[in-house]
Amino acid sequence: MVTKSLFLNCNFFPVLKSMKAYPKIKIGLCTTPIKMASIQPLTQLVEILLRLSTKFTLITGNAGYNLFSEDFRLTFFGVTYSMDRELLKIPRYLLGQLLTSIWIIKSSREVEKWFFLGGQRSLFPIFIAKLLKKSTIIVMGG
Repeated sequence: MVTKSLFLNCNFFPVLKSMKAYPKIKIGLCTTPIKMASIQPLTQLVEILLRLSTKFTLITGNAGYNLFSEDFRLTFFGVTYSMDRELLKIPRYLLGQLLTSIWIIKSSREVEKWFFLGGQRSLFPIFIAKLLKKSTIIVMGG
């Protein structure tokens, strides 16, 4: 019950407190391509952000692509690539960063505030969002 009252007051979560003053904005969520273990936290974060936004954009890949590709409540962009061979990990990672940045540029008119889940791995897309003068919030787990 204590957690619920902290969440409703929004004193414990400064991001939600600042968004409470502007309850309906255009939000985008960007993640690196995820595996099945990350589906639960991503789903919960998407549900929270959908309630706070008038228009919601999601950029994700792999398991997230399979889960959200048919969801009509959001605008969805998928970036998928496999990480199966050791020699191709770096070029595929850079390609994923480039594709994510392209989707951020294409959806820049539809998003006012970008959330980056696991943003420490998305340096180039964060840089592009900053160049487009969008507000960015890095969400890290743990």
